[in-house]
Amino acid sequence: MLAEKLSTAIELGEANTRVRDYVDVYTLVARNDPDRDAVRTALGATTAHRGVEVRRLSEVIGELAERRDGAYRAFRRRLGGDGDGLPETFAEVVAVVVEFADSLVDGPPSPSQLTDDAAGVAGG
Repeated sequence: MLAEKLSTAIELGEANTRVRDYVDVYTLVARNDPDRDAVRTALGATTAHRGVEVRRLSEVIGELAERRDGAYRAFRRRLGGDGDGLPETFAEVVAVVVEFADSLVDGPPSPSQLTDDAAGVAGG
C-alpha cells in the first residue's frame, strides 16, 4: 500500500488532490519504522508496472502543500478526535512524506561513499 500511494504521489505531482493518501503515508511513516529497503523495492516494482518514471517527490510536487492546505484542514476537521494526532498544516504532513519518499529514490549510500565518509574524505 505504501509503495502504491508513493507511486501515485510521484505520478500526479502537483495535480494530486488525494490529501488522504498523504495523511496515510504520513501516519505509516511517523508511527512506524517501515523497512526502507522493502519499500524501495516495492516502489520500483510498482512504478515499473504502472509505467511511472521514478523521480524525487520534492521535484514534482511544486506548491502542493500550500494549494491543498484548505482541503487538508477540512479533512482533518471531518476526522474529529481521530485527527488530533495529525499536524496542523498540510505542509508538515508533506514534509515528512517528501523526506521519506526522496530517501527511497536517493537510495542508500554506496559502499564507497560509506568508506569515504568514515575516512573523512570529501567528495567521494
